[in-house]
Amino acid sequence: MRAIEESDFIVFAPGDLYTSTVPNLLVRGIPEALQRAAAPVIYVVNLMTKRGETDGYAASHHVAQIAHYAGRTPDAVLAHGAQPGQIPPKLLLSYQAEEAYLVRADVDDLQRMGVGTVKLADVMSTTSLVRHDPARTAAALVELMEELGTTRGRGSLAISTFPDGHLGTAPQ
Repeated sequence: MRAIEESDFIVFAPGDLYTSTVPNLLVRGIPEALQRAAAPVIYVVNLMTKRGETDGYAASHHVAQIAHYAGRTPDAVLAHGAQPGQIPPKLLLSYQAEEAYLVRADVDDLQRMGVGTVKLADVMSTTSLVRHDPARTAAALVELMEELGTTRGRGSLAISTFPDGHLGTAPQ
């Protein structure tokens, strides 16, 4: 818990909301540590909804759940800022067949919720799947962190949910 409280930035990376991200917030002491931390909390929004889990969710719905379980609204949100037409039509049809759709970045709603900074960036991979591109996402996160201010000199801590659902923390 001390690592969370002493971090310069706390980043929730994309992952299935209720089966990857929220479970990390159910661990005893995590919400309290997040509430005590002075570091900005950054949430990287998923690109696509997931049938049966986040049907119809816009970015603000994801953030509302993070805030509910963490007891703290993220200070900043990184969301994909491209238009739906940028996804190849064949790929988009494949996701629609699974009832998965792009998560809409509803910036006004996010700001009304108290999110101070919303960064829209092209973070999508150009491969055959709609996934976050690691290099583009990292570059956008660095820019966002610079916008939020300089670090306090101790090194950052990233909290991430990985595709297999485990929580990873690593000093940066």
